[in-house]
Amino acid sequence: MNIALFDFDGTINNADMYTKFLHFSGTRLRALLAKVLLPPFFILYKAGVIPAPKMRTIVSFVAFSGRKVDEVAAAGEKYAESVVPNYLRKVALDKLNWHKNNGDQIVIVSASLDVYLKPWCTQNGFPSFVVNLK
Repeated sequence: MNIALFDFDGTINNADMYTKFLHFSGTRLRALLAKVLLPPFFILYKAGVIPAPKMRTIVSFVAFSGRKVDEVAAAGEKYAESVVPNYLRKVALDKLNWHKNNGDQIVIVSASLDVYLKPWCTQNGFPSFVVNLK
């Protein structure tokens, strides 16, 4: 048996699933808050003052703080089922299935949020994943 490592964003799919999930799961109020609160942080990020992992933490805080865990988890499951499939690369899925058929251990590696990555992995028979590698 071999171990096959696949990156989620940009390898298995062809889009930034994190940003798409923010839009998918966000409310109008959260979008308004983001438009008011995030521009100064975004400027600092673009200037190289704030690193990407810190920016994701700030954006995630604005998007999810105070929200019920069950609500966000439900949005993640729905997103994994209804949105993620629209952005998958056929060549990557073919390779994943090739490894699965050969009995290889498949590990999905990603900085994506586990709230949608875990359900997507489970739905597709890829039980192993690692999130938030830097």
